[in-house]
Amino acid sequence: MKISVNPTMSNNLRRPPAISILLSYVNNLKAATKTKENDILIFEPQSIGDIFQTLSLVNQLKIQRNIDKINFISTKRSTPIIKLFNNVNNVLELNNIDYLRLELFSNTEWYKNQKNIVAPCAANHIIGQKHEDFIEWTSAFFDKNPMEFRKETLGLPSSVRPELPHIPKDQYEKSVESAKRQGLNSDSLIIFNHAHSAHPLPSIIYKSLLDLFPGGVYYDAWAKNIPQWAKPLKMSLVDIPTFADLAGAVINVRSGITELLSMSKANIYTIYPDTNWLAHWFQEDPRAVAAFRSHGIRDLQLNPESTEKKIFIENSYTKKEMAKKIYQIVSKQIPGDI
Repeated sequence: MKISVNPTMSNNLRRPPAISILLSYVNNLKAATKTKENDILIFEPQSIGDIFQTLSLVNQLKIQRNIDKINFISTKRSTPIIKLFNNVNNVLELNNIDYLRLELFSNTEWYKNQKNIVAPCAANHIIGQKHEDFIEWTSAFFDKNPMEFRKETLGLPSSVRPELPHIPKDQYEKSVESAKRQGLNSDSLIIFNHAHSAHPLPSIIYKSLLDLFPGGVYYDAWAKNIPQWAKPLKMSLVDIPTFADLAGAVINVRSGITELLSMSKANIYTIYPDTNWLAHWFQEDPRAVAAFRSHGIRDLQLNPESTEKKIFIENSYTKKEMAKKIYQIVSKQIPGDI
């Protein structure tokens, strides 16, 4: 659905042109989602992990703030996550959301005075620290746990705990049927070797894990290069927790899939790579990797009972060293990283 923007506003309002355009943009979106005075409109562009975290707080948001409806704006790729939670009233799917525009309006005084518009993905995300002769701009995530940051942005107290969704019976049965049709066995391992925030690691580093799983080793079919020694596995986002439970073990490069795996009782092994393997925005500040590695399932309070074990991969590691560490942690020869 395309939303037109009308930049024309009354001169009597005397707002800067940028704010005028932003107001028109947001007001059009409020109208499209039928957001009224006692409703809340939430923007979350496309990160599966961000959307999952925000939706895990929505039930408490309704209770704590006594609101009528929660409306949600996101891109189409997130629709399965939204349907999985089933706790928002209206959803507007856009082909593209201007993230830079969200950053701009979420750091204005006008936005800070709004009670029914929230952009957890962008609001005060970049903060300035004043020094004697310059201002250092940094990500708020360096200093705050993302879930705590999200609570604060949504106006929730720190005591609130996120809530995981329940997979509907019909969806669970569809997932089981799909898994059986593809031959997914118990005592097996599923590998997710891709992420929006990280580059794929060399698939050879996982090959030694074949010895540990009599049910077989499976590779998600989203990957571009599936090794011959692994079995490809097709699944939707909502299939992931059920597939993980049926397999018994999952290894994944940290991504939004990790949030989905918080719903699983399987043995979860999450790889947290160093900067050489991460997206370009991690190169800008060395603190980014340390913050990134503190975003585990239990760190985010998503599931205190999660079995997730962290595996830190450093820039200095060779392929052989990567493979050795992964094998040692999965085989329980050494504990996971902290």
